[in-house]
Amino acid sequence: MFPCRSCFNGFLLIMGQDLFGAFTVFLILYQTVSVTSAQTCSGAVLSVSGMMLKGHAFNKTKVRNWPQCIKACNDDIRCQSLNYAIDEGICELNKRTKDAKPEDFVPDRHRSYMTRSSQRGIFLPYVSFSFT
Repeated sequence: MFPCRSCFNGFLLIMGQDLFGAFTVFLILYQTVSVTSAQTCSGAVLSVSGMMLKGHAFNKTKVRNWPQCIKACNDDIRCQSLNYAIDEGICELNKRTKDAKPEDFVPDRHRSYMTRSSQRGIFLPYVSFSFT
């Protein structure tokens, strides 16, 4: 298939670079899908760009970024979902979700909607050591 050993080594080098690129793309896609996964498992989070839950905000505050808005929701026990106004940096904490009020889930190209994670804290497993 290859006329010489150097051609074969060149082929492996090119394939290795392509595999590295493919692996990198795979990791990026995997992270994106993981973050915006559908709410099918316990603790899963749903994020929808261009949509919002209208009329259920109990708190509206200015934040620097999206993760700060998520933290605000996770820190408030009343928060079930949030709307994030991307251009304005406004975080709206909602007392309902789109599943509870689907009629209020409306398009808004300047906002993103996200449900909060049901797992609010870090749970460490109990480990017991016995030295006898």
